[in-house]
Amino acid sequence: MPRHIGPSHAIPDPAAPRRVLRAEDFALLFGLEAAARSVLLSAMPLTMYRLWGEETIVSAFYLGVELCSLPTGLLVPWLTRRVPRGRMMVVSGGLYLSG
Repeated sequence: MPRHIGPSHAIPDPAAPRRVLRAEDFALLFGLEAAARSVLLSAMPLTMYRLWGEETIVSAFYLGVELCSLPTGLLVPWLTRRVPRGRMMVVSGGLYLSG
């Protein structure tokens, strides 16, 4: 039985079983990540091209970003074995927001 703080705020019972993640939860996360990535791959190059007026600069910038992000993405499994899950989620969320 949840304890109530106020009229609509309930504190979950710590003894209650935790909610199991379903396939729909992972599909939602995948969709949000794909939406963020699509903005970076479609709108940002156009904005950068309008700003600089040179497609080779935009292409070189994206190549440099990809050369940095590929090794970083490949290091995620190694990092998750050494950094606690909660801290890893906070860092990754912060990086998404700052990006």
